[in-house]
Amino acid sequence: MYIREPMPGIPGDPAWPTAAEWLRGDYGEQPASAPHIGVIGVPLSQSSAPPAAQHMTPALFRQHLERFACFGAGVGITDPRSVYLSEEVRASDLGTLEIGHLHNVPAQEKIKTEFTELAARGVPDLLFCIGGDDAVMRPVLTGLHEDPGRIGLMMLDSHHDVRLGYRNQGPHNGAAVRFMIEEDGLLGSNVVQIGIAPFGNSPVYRRYCDEHGFTIVEAGPARREGFAACVARHLDQLAERVDTIIVDIDVDVLDAGYGPASPGARPGQIAPWELHEACNVIGAHPAVSTLIVVEVDKTMDLFGTGLDNACVCFLQAACGLAVRPR
Repeated sequence: MYIREPMPGIPGDPAWPTAAEWLRGDYGEQPASAPHIGVIGVPLSQSSAPPAAQHMTPALFRQHLERFACFGAGVGITDPRSVYLSEEVRASDLGTLEIGHLHNVPAQEKIKTEFTELAARGVPDLLFCIGGDDAVMRPVLTGLHEDPGRIGLMMLDSHHDVRLGYRNQGPHNGAAVRFMIEEDGLLGSNVVQIGIAPFGNSPVYRRYCDEHGFTIVEAGPARREGFAACVARHLDQLAERVDTIIVDIDVDVLDAGYGPASPGARPGQIAPWELHEACNVIGAHPAVSTLIVVEVDKTMDLFGTGLDNACVCFLQAACGLAVRPR
């Protein structure tokens, strides 16, 4: 299988700073007063069945940032403008958690502990977590916040993630939301799911979501409203009833033609530019404290499309943060 290797923007050109250089802090000193985005890798794939390789994504994500500039040209929805990330947003790389030697349950326990310690030290204005599979959302949310009942969870996803905890392996990547509701105190009324696939979920699990008061917008209605506009509207509504919002993006929300790196992707979902615009909206929203991007599997990622999309999600969120009201 051919996997495209990341290429620097313009090799050896100091006037063409890459996003990877910006994240590493190689391109000038950023003002302390600038809004701060931090990146942390959460390489969990132990919860996935069949076995997958999402644990490789954090390192590959950083490599693929070499393909992108840290200059966002004409980005934004309501008031598009160019954003000079190296001058307007302070970035820091918080590293990658070391959990590869652990089985699923202890790995998730370690993730929770690490995020609890991170919260105690202080988090950036926007914390960007790159997974990993979608089981990471539970230990990230519960590690950062002692009272999940006051937290809003927005998911851009094809699936509800309320499946039973089967396989005798504890909470897996299709069950995180169910475990948070039944064991951690997350309120279903504070869960918003946008981009749900028309033929990707069980009616049993949909009834579970309805009974617990989830807000659900399927991919078709979200597209017709305008995906970014739909995300913005629901962020505003969710922010009225919670203390802060965590947004979880499963890249399988992309149409299968655009998202071959995600095992759960199906035809008829959303286009990359719709997801990217939504990430700009997410970064700009003052209630959003954490953005999680998950489910990119290198072994399925012919030509690096999934990694490229994860990188643009990050960069668009950072550009949104640059114009976030403070």
